[in-house]
Amino acid sequence: MDILTSIREAFFHAASSSSTTCFFAADYDQWPALAKYVILLLFMVGGCGGSTAGGLKVIRIILLFKCFSALLKLHLHPRAVVHMTVKREQFSLNTVLQTLAFFFIYMSLSALWAGCFMLDGQNFIDSIGLAFATMSNAGPAFGNFGPTATYTALPPFSKIIACLSMLFGRLESITLLAVFIPGFWRRSGW
Repeated sequence: MDILTSIREAFFHAASSSSTTCFFAADYDQWPALAKYVILLLFMVGGCGGSTAGGLKVIRIILLFKCFSALLKLHLHPRAVVHMTVKREQFSLNTVLQTLAFFFIYMSLSALWAGCFMLDGQNFIDSIGLAFATMSNAGPAFGNFGPTATYTALPPFSKIIACLSMLFGRLESITLLAVFIPGFWRRSGW
């Protein structure tokens, strides 16, 4: 395709993937591998902090990079005092730790879902795509479950895993995991 069409489709699919609106104008499974990896990253990033888009959210990604940068500075200058700021807004250590915990839980659950998909007979790339597409509620994944296909070909166990992944992704994981902590029920009086 010509350069203008390529640019238009790239921007359209980037916006659709990161906002998790699930609109697709072309079969991105036919694109080069690098483009598919970028789409996978956009599934994970998701939308802005206050949006209803799935994924990790942009502000959390920014905080993760700021945390990584601060850790490098602290290794170079052990006595330095480092503040986490984004556009003049300072974030507390508690917020940064919660962001790191959320990232760890998000990635751990995605790896768990991908492992479950592989145990149920899906190949590696399809499993990774399914895990992140369902966890971020982005819609189509890759391969047999790409933009020109549906999830109907999934075996029953994988459909259950996909539903759990979508549930954990939409409800921000930590909120749903709190339900499984006995102290939550004792404190709330249930």
